Amino acid sequence: MVKPTIVFILLVSIAGYIYQKRCHFTYIRFNKSNGYHTFLTSAATGGGLFLLSAIILGYFFPYNDEVLNSNILTSSLTIFFKTIAPSITPPVWFVNFTQISIFAIILSFCIPFILSGLAMLITWSDLDTVNRGAFRKLSDTDDTPEFTSIYFESCEYGLPIAFTLTNRKVYIGYIIFGAKHQNDIMVLPLKSGYRCTEELRLEIVTDYIPVVNYIINNEGTVDVDRFLVAIPVREIAFASLHDFGYKDLFNKHEVPKKEKGLLKRVGLI
Repeated sequence: MVKPTIVFILLVSIAGYIYQKRCHFTYIRFNKSNGYHTFLTSAATGGGLFLLSAIILGYFFPYNDEVLNSNILTSSLTIFFKTIAPSITPPVWFVNFTQISIFAIILSFCIPFILSGLAMLITWSDLDTVNRGAFRKLSDTDDTPEFTSIYFESCEYGLPIAFTLTNRKVYIGYIIFGAKHQNDIMVLPLKSGYRCTEELRLEIVTDYIPVVNYIINNEGTVDVDRFLVAIPVREIAFASLHDFGYKDLFNKHEVPKKEKGLLKRVGLI
C-alpha cells in the first residue's frame, strides 16, 4: 500500500512542477535543471503553494475537526467520497487534505496566469513580449542556452549573426526562433561559406539574397521556412554580429591572403 507521505510528496511536486513550467520568469531556469535539482525546485515551490492554499482555505472556509460538513467544500467532498465508496466514511483530515491539494493544483495554474496578466498590464504589451522580456533579463546568465545574449544584440542593432560551426562551415543570417528544447536554433541565412584551413579566413560561397529576391519578383511572395537552417547549439564554435556595410573597409585593412607555392598549388606537396 502506498504510504500517505509518498502521496503528499507526489502532489506537492506536481503542483510545483506545473507552476515552474507555466510561470514566465521561472520556466527558463527550470527547463535547464535536471535530476535532483528539478525535484527539489518542484518540491519547494509546491510546498509554498500548499501552505498558501491551506492559509486561504483556512481563512475563507474554517476547518472543523469534528464535523465533516462544516463548510461547503468539505461537505461537497464528503458527498463525493460517500458516492464512490458508500461503505467508507472518510476522516476529516483526509477531506481537508484533499481540498488543500485540489486548491494548490488550481493555484499552480492560476498564479502564473495572473502574474503574466499583471506584467502585460504594467508594460502595456502582449504575452510574447512579456516572455521575451523575461528571457532577455536572463540572457547574460548561465540560466539560458549558449549564444542567447548575441541573439538579443542582433535584434537590438538589426544585424545578422555569423555562426562558425565546429566543421568551419559559416552561416550568416538572423535567428528566427529556437526549438522548445533549447538545443537547436533556426536561422534564416543571408550568406554561407566556410573558414579556410590555413588562416581561417571567411570565404563566402552561397548568397541567398538574390535567390529570395528572384522568388519574390516571380512568385510575389516567399516562404522563408523553406530556407531555414537548423543549427545545433553544440555545433557552434563561436558567433559574432556581422555588418555587411563594413565589408569593404575590413577588406581594405585586412592582411592579403597568402599565396600557395607553385608545387603546393599543383598538388605535388
